[in-house]
Amino acid sequence: MVLKEIERIKNSAPDVDIGFSPVACGVGMPALQPAEQSPERAATAIILVTRHTRLMTLQNYTEAAFEQVLCDTKERSRNVMAGIIKLLKDNEVAYCLPQAAQTDETGLRAPFSYKFGAVNAGLGWIGKNGVLVSKRFGPRVRLDAVIAVLPAAKAGEASGPVTQSSCPPECVACVAACPYQALKNKLWQYDTRREELIDYRLCNQKRSAMLRLKNRKSACGLCMVSCPMGIKAGC
Repeated sequence: MVLKEIERIKNSAPDVDIGFSPVACGVGMPALQPAEQSPERAATAIILVTRHTRLMTLQNYTEAAFEQVLCDTKERSRNVMAGIIKLLKDNEVAYCLPQAAQTDETGLRAPFSYKFGAVNAGLGWIGKNGVLVSKRFGPRVRLDAVIAVLPAAKAGEASGPVTQSSCPPECVACVAACPYQALKNKLWQYDTRREELIDYRLCNQKRSAMLRLKNRKSACGLCMVSCPMGIKAGC
């Protein structure tokens, strides 16, 4: 019932892709207890990939406009997520919302990786710029997740994880677009570490420079909007 309704939600939202990723017990699940699970039911991350509300390229990019797109896309995604959460509540399914942002400025890691949730759900791969490249929409997307206790067998019927990049090896669009030369021009594989793709500390340092001016980090998305993936699909 729940999985069929989630599929219905997906089919009714053409700008959203949804997949399921297995979750290790206790990872990113502050509201779920092991006792709530069984061999028939397991903690599963429901991953949402929402296409940006506006197609941005290097030709129409400004940081302010990109920030607005991020805000608008967040609102679109929230509406879909609200429907899924209502569905879980109505069917008395245990769930929790994993923390989206990193917990500190040292490790720069969140308790649950939305990107690898999407990878494990078969929704896309990690680009040379260190962000998810959606199979359907390219990299111009927002990721969201809710972890729920769902029927283990059915939730695991996804296509399986993506293990290799589908970026053209010769493409360096995102590498060339980075104003800080933080990208290392390396193709991702499932066991690739993020520091092999991008100097994420340098990226965070440069983005944090805007905190004093705008009370937020820079929404720099040059490595995202330069990517040719997803442009044909439009927005």
